[in-house]
Amino acid sequence: MFAALVLFCPAPLPPQDDPLAVPVLEQEGRTWTAREVLEARAAAWDATLLEAVERDPEYRRIYLRSTAFLTEVQAFSDHLILDQAGIPQVGPEERLAEAAAWAADRGMKSAPAGALAAHGFEIDNRARLIALQPPEFSTQELRKHMLSSVPEFFHELALSWIRLPLFDAEEQRALDQDERRARYETLAEAAEALEAGELSWEEAVDRYAVVPADRERNGYVGLVRRTMVGRYEEPLLRQTFADLGYKMPEGMILRGPIMGEKWVYLVRIETVRVHPVVDLNLVRDRVERSLREKMLQEKLEELRSGVERRLLAPVR
Repeated sequence: MFAALVLFCPAPLPPQDDPLAVPVLEQEGRTWTAREVLEARAAAWDATLLEAVERDPEYRRIYLRSTAFLTEVQAFSDHLILDQAGIPQVGPEERLAEAAAWAADRGMKSAPAGALAAHGFEIDNRARLIALQPPEFSTQELRKHMLSSVPEFFHELALSWIRLPLFDAEEQRALDQDERRARYETLAEAAEALEAGELSWEEAVDRYAVVPADRERNGYVGLVRRTMVGRYEEPLLRQTFADLGYKMPEGMILRGPIMGEKWVYLVRIETVRVHPVVDLNLVRDRVERSLREKMLQEKLEELRSGVERRLLAPVR
């Protein structure tokens, strides 16, 4: 029923007269337009965005060039991948539960229904993948995951970073797929030179950093906790803290490049500030959520692998 809504929403205007009849996604031999993505979103989650985009040309121009629209197209693409793989749908309770958890993961105060209306495809994709997981984990499984990355749940990291924006401020648009890949590869090149000892951190910051404040501080960010979700992008925190183990790492560790929504990061973990108490009972809910997130990301990457797709958003 839901897939039919996505696949067969008719365009209300002839393509030559429709400002939304622009391609934004190529996937598995099929091209999807901005209208098709937004009508699928309207049919499934909320029609107010489509109405605003159709009514206001200036808002439409801004939105179709935005990071938010790029994220929407990515989530719609993943939705198609899950459908193609036969991943079952979930009910409204599961969606709302994941909407509440998703918002909390990002430090948002949105009500679950509001988060679902604004980020429906992404949250629904996540709820469907989580439904594939065991309903509960044993204490042994949770303890094993906790010990695989104790700093994630108990400690603080002193971090420095080099970050490159994924938004062109001058042109007021999100970077496209090729531009994003180029910035990722720039930081991958920096990481390779740092790991090989061909470049010091100071030299790397001087060469690659573009934010004046980052250059002035030699990339230093400060002490960061995994729970600082209102201050830092969720992918940055998740991937920086993941799998640091039980024993404290010796020396400095490079992480990245890490793709966020606004920035791509190369992170240097400089020190770990240790707190002495390590007790699963204190962080059980966080450990379970972290384990589910790890399993979700692994499954999503597995499903994406081998799928031919190209994101054509943003619309210039």
